Amino acid sequence: MAEAISDPHEQSKIEHEKSAMLANRQTAAGHHAETLRAAVSIRLYPKLITAVTTISALIQITVSGSVSPVVSSCIVQSFVVTVIGGL
Repeated sequence: MAEAISDPHEQSKIEHEKSAMLANRQTAAGHHAETLRAAVSIRLYPKLITAVTTISALIQITVSGSVSPVVSSCIVQSFVVTVIGGL
């Protein structure tokens, strides 16, 4: 029986390696569409969630206009717009 791995980073690494091996086998067998669907579900979803949460937090800063009385809101808003554009 397989031993349970307690470290979440190690578990994630193992799952990534398994998915990469599966993708390589599917590509070698000529199943390109299935490989693409699997890659999108594994790799794109976490990146989209990260971008959406970051953008939603930064939009609040832009709309409110006040982050700190020390920092000029104009500078902060310019920075936030740049970061959102980069995502």
